[in-house]
Amino acid sequence: MTTVGYGDVYPKSTPGKIVGCLCAVCGLLILAMPIAIIATNFSNYYQKMKDISTFKKKVNGSSRQNKISASAVRNKVYNIIYILVVVLSAIMAFLFTCEEMREQYIDIDTLINVTTSAGFNVYTDRNNPKDVLHATTILPIWWYTLDRFFLVFFTLEYFIRLIVCPSKIEFLKNWLNIMDLILNVSMWTRFCLEMNITLVMNSYTAAWIFGMSYCTISLRLIRIFRIYKQYLELRVLLLSLKTSFKELLLLLVTFIVISALFANFIYYAEFQEPSTFPSSFSGLWWSVVTMTTVGYGDVYPKSTPGKIVGCLCAVCGLLILAMPIAIIATNFSNYYQKMKDISKFKKKINSSSRQNKISASAVGNKVFNNC
Repeated sequence: MTTVGYGDVYPKSTPGKIVGCLCAVCGLLILAMPIAIIATNFSNYYQKMKDISTFKKKVNGSSRQNKISASAVRNKVYNIIYILVVVLSAIMAFLFTCEEMREQYIDIDTLINVTTSAGFNVYTDRNNPKDVLHATTILPIWWYTLDRFFLVFFTLEYFIRLIVCPSKIEFLKNWLNIMDLILNVSMWTRFCLEMNITLVMNSYTAAWIFGMSYCTISLRLIRIFRIYKQYLELRVLLLSLKTSFKELLLLLVTFIVISALFANFIYYAEFQEPSTFPSSFSGLWWSVVTMTTVGYGDVYPKSTPGKIVGCLCAVCGLLILAMPIAIIATNFSNYYQKMKDISKFKKKINSSSRQNKISASAVGNKVFNNC
């Protein structure tokens, strides 16, 4: 995401390359957005929020500012506890993949022999060390204890919020609550399958669902955005992202189109090289990695035409990185100020016309009453 790309670790499978492309593009957007568009929106929303906060403090009075209600203290304490629980649950997801945290209870050959003789099928690739690691090792007891605690905590917390919420429909429409529901369902699905491990071992579908339920552990950290209403800066950031959606979408579409063009260019430029770029899809992976200035080094052009295309692709990537910072930032600020002035001018015209209509109707009513 920081567009470094040492090349010591890089994805090799197709799903891994898709995740790599998304990671590189997200890094591009994260590097470009704050300087270009979001900075303007953030400052505007932040100033508005500060004005609203100052106005509320003036309304409440100076005497009330020094008094902290018991409910406010409880909310702050609960928010701190909730953040700690969410962060700890996210750390648990990292510990789940750590080899040093696991204890081996059986070797792969014994596991296959025992399960085969018992009539079960083990969907484990002995040539994949990660697959063997998860099949032959277990986590410490305290990890499973904490995982059960998180399961109960987040489930009760979700249903309590649902019960006390005045509008159940609005609650269920909120994307964070939808994410909470998905996480809770996946956690309970994983718990039920762990209680019936023979089903997982004998059914490929159950094993796939079991693996996907573990993959959702990584999404636990998203829960931290649910307390954005309590913090002004986080709320302003989300509003800025929402306002900047169209501009970011245009940037993403431009990036995808140019990446697709260079993917085809590099394929035909390297057509005489038998060992590089077997298809345009591999060229698409290379163009995304090159334009985001990551450069893993797993795929690269070897011929002279391919190197020329690579230079052009790298230059275009630099331009796309620089464009939001230089051009879009200036144009966006200018047009944003102009649109604000036009909007204010229209509001003044509409308000003056409404006042004229109201005064005319008032005069008509007076004439009618006098008659």
